[in-house]
Amino acid sequence: MTTKHPQLFEWHNWYKCHQDEIATQYGGRYIVIADNSVVADFETEDAALNETLKDRKMGTFLLKLCVPAANEPVKKFRNVFFP
Repeated sequence: MTTKHPQLFEWHNWYKCHQDEIATQYGGRYIVIADNSVVADFETEDAALNETLKDRKMGTFLLKLCVPAANEPVKKFRNVFFP
């Protein structure tokens, strides 16, 4: 799989490896990740995106709601079959 911004996968993996540690400091906040570090945190997703876009271009950062791994929401997908 090729992507225009492969560093996003790297930063996501870094977050997953350090998720519980990061959550002790930023739990419940929206964090901005770049270069394998948390570069900012915000109370709301809108604030995080709007403020970050003042200094960075889309695709040069990762925005996540920071929660401990055990509390991370599970995404469920359902297949519906219509004969």
